[in-house]
Amino acid sequence: MKIVQVIDQLSLGGAERVCLNLVNLFYRKGYDVKLILFKNKGKLLDFIDQGVDVVFLKENQNKIQAYKNLIEELEDADIVHVHMRQNYRFVRKAMLFKNVKKPVIFHDHYGKIAIKKRVPLFYKSLLKPHFYIGCSKLLTDWAVH
Repeated sequence: MKIVQVIDQLSLGGAERVCLNLVNLFYRKGYDVKLILFKNKGKLLDFIDQGVDVVFLKENQNKIQAYKNLIEELEDADIVHVHMRQNYRFVRKAMLFKNVKKPVIFHDHYGKIAIKKRVPLFYKSLLKPHFYIGCSKLLTDWAVH
């Protein structure tokens, strides 16, 4: 089984650490793992196990080309696990653009949920996650309602 983890960067932070831990855990359990990063490398990149396929994509290039590049990297994935809202939106838009059907796990690390409780419009329809993981009870309750 091929698992692709997607995050913008591996700087110091909670979401980044969760992604790093999952990448290494799946790799050590024998899964084929790929990590896709959109921005800079980040300080935690040095902690990714040797043998994990790490890909750097430029999200800020021509959007159509960025979508095509991402879809090429997701082509052989069985599961796509995306961390954080902005990355999830980008991945799902790319999948819609190229009509790619793969199971996507949205791992929500949104820290301002107590302040901004509004559900983004497309999260209820076109970008609705197949699977959702919230990093707090507040997030999971928000997602349920």
